[in-house]
Amino acid sequence: MLQDLIQDLQSTLKNYSQGLAKQNLLVDIPWTMVDGDLNLQRLIFRKDNSLYIVREGEIQESKWEYLPAMNSLVIEIGGRKILMNEVFADGKALILKRDGVSLEFLCFANQKELTDLNLLEYLDKLINVKKLSEGSSIDSTVSKKKSEEGILLAFVAFFIVVLVIISLIPGASKQGSSESTNQLIESNDYETKNLEDLKQLQQKQAELTKERIKIFDELMKDPVFRKKYASKNTGSGNRLEGAIDIRSIPEVEIELLKRGIRTQ
Repeated sequence: MLQDLIQDLQSTLKNYSQGLAKQNLLVDIPWTMVDGDLNLQRLIFRKDNSLYIVREGEIQESKWEYLPAMNSLVIEIGGRKILMNEVFADGKALILKRDGVSLEFLCFANQKELTDLNLLEYLDKLINVKKLSEGSSIDSTVSKKKSEEGILLAFVAFFIVVLVIISLIPGASKQGSSESTNQLIESNDYETKNLEDLKQLQQKQAELTKERIKIFDELMKDPVFRKKYASKNTGSGNRLEGAIDIRSIPEVEIELLKRGIRTQ
């Protein structure tokens, strides 16, 4: 499951990554493997580029190297040199991908920071923060469009009043009236386009909300999930005491991604 999640969220995780170039986030940290197929339990990168490989309490000393041009690590394990590309690194979690076409990820957790080694829960929290941020951005966009719509309507109303006044002035130029009418038509066309964009945005958000509620209702059949959100009300058919923004439930957002539903 962790491998699938990382595959779906590679670009999002890279936005949060602080980078392998900050080697204080890499060296002298007990990196414990939580997912991957290397035959080891822990890696410790040393400042002198030596590498401690821990297996069942036994330490094998090897070497590692950082390649700035590729933002990658070269790790020597069992006489083999393996090129690993950065996916995510922040001092608490380290996710690397073998160079090549395969979608194989090596996932490590800093045992000092994540004592329970629950990397999935940690990544869920990062995703949750991202979704909340996106939600605020969408609300801001909608408010901006509504403001622009109000300005356009006020301008059109003012323009109509001006045209009426001009039409009441004796000897007003027919050509001038024609030009003003054309300008008014163009303004109305622009207003209509903005209204259509706003409606499309609102329709997309409504569809996403329906899908989130549908997924939430399905997840509520799981006793563990239901107990976790037993005092929440997401606006779905499961109306319970309390209130929560359904976009803040990481399990729902992950399921959206698994179903290939884009939220941006």
